[in-house]
Amino acid sequence: MEDLLLDPCLDMDLRPSVVQELALFRQELVELRAEVSRLRRENLELRQQAGYWQSRHADAMRRIAALEQENEYLRGENRKLQAEQFGRKSEKQSGKDRSNQLDDPSETKPKRPRGQQRDRPGAQHRDRRERGRGIIGQVLVERRVVDERRRDQQQRVAIGRRARRDDARADERQRGQGDGENQYPDLVSSLPFL
Repeated sequence: MEDLLLDPCLDMDLRPSVVQELALFRQELVELRAEVSRLRRENLELRQQAGYWQSRHADAMRRIAALEQENEYLRGENRKLQAEQFGRKSEKQSGKDRSNQLDDPSETKPKRPRGQQRDRPGAQHRDRRERGRGIIGQVLVERRVVDERRRDQQQRVAIGRRARRDDARADERQRGQGDGENQYPDLVSSLPFL
């Protein structure tokens, strides 16, 4: 086909610039044909990919529709089961309706009185002093424990001071008896009979 375009031109007497332009056009034509074939291949590949992804999308939409249908079915089942479990019972009779019972009303036992029964032990009593209301109660209990610890520590310190003071007095007495000195020299000198 390339030759068909140039054959009629060869017979004529052409200038060299026209021949160069024809060569350029011919080269451009070859390049354009190569580009067109490359673009057609790419177009074909892209169409194939588009078809693939469209089919994947259609599959996903079918899966979503099936899952939504299953979801609606399960919600219906859930509502039905909840109605059976928590709804009104049509066959349940009230305690006052005794039309279908075969027991003799005179033979029924009297109901036990409410409250503490004679044959049952009483409830265990709890020590509620340590029990508080929420965080404030916990703080009060912790403060009471801290106060008790502080008081115990103060008592131990006081006992320790008394013990040291008593030990110091005992040491002084012992030193005074061992040296033979009188602990009260002023008092002894003021006595008239000595």
